[in-house]
Amino acid sequence: MKKAQKGQKLPEPHPHIGLYTHAPAERSPHGWPLCVYCGQPADALDHQPPLSRVDDYQKLYLEREQYWQVKACKPCCELLGDDLQKDIFVRIEALKYRLQRTLRRHDAALSWADDDLAELGHSLRSKVSVSAAVVSATQPRIDYQGGLRLLREAARRT
Repeated sequence: MKKAQKGQKLPEPHPHIGLYTHAPAERSPHGWPLCVYCGQPADALDHQPPLSRVDDYQKLYLEREQYWQVKACKPCCELLGDDLQKDIFVRIEALKYRLQRTLRRHDAALSWADDDLAELGHSLRSKVSVSAAVVSATQPRIDYQGGLRLLREAARRT
């Protein structure tokens, strides 16, 4: 928790924050928490439902699902935004779908033959290499299942 500077007040916590269960996070070999969605180092928190949408969520879903606060990376948080999903497992599926869309956009670049690449100008060759890097970085994020496994175990316990 942040300490207040002399003469400064800390902001009040969000009124709905008490509704959330803290989800367990996998840890890297160095002990850092990993993003529940993709397995990258976690540097943010994500909420299901998003804090800004709790009232909407309660109106839409009469049966109250578990509210989760999970460790996440900023790219996953930005990709999900404050979109509303029924539960954390649907939220994970939504993120994986968005990552797959990104993969499809860049996947065509991998079909270039080396001879064809040599004929391209520098700018196009660099775009193809950037797309190849995006594909190689995105596929492991899609394949990651560690956070899902921990969430299922935690959901069974609650």
